[in-house]
Amino acid sequence: MPSIITSTPNTLVRISPKDPHQLQYSDLKGIVWHNLGCPHQFRFQELIDPGDREILAVTDKGLYYSDRKCQVWHLRRR
Repeated sequence: MPSIITSTPNTLVRISPKDPHQLQYSDLKGIVWHNLGCPHQFRFQELIDPGDREILAVTDKGLYYSDRKCQVWHLRRR
């Protein structure tokens, strides 16, 4: 942690280094970071880009997936 992935061509997403319940995004190549939505009820441990239309997140409560916007996360496997 923190892992950084590219969610869309010009947007980076990372796990907040100060709060693992929060994701952050940057449109400026990582120079400036902003919180992405509200904190989640689980702790992000790793972000994975499998190369398709979704992003995976390893958390303390299982494997979650989201679309490339990373706003809503759904449980895939505990």
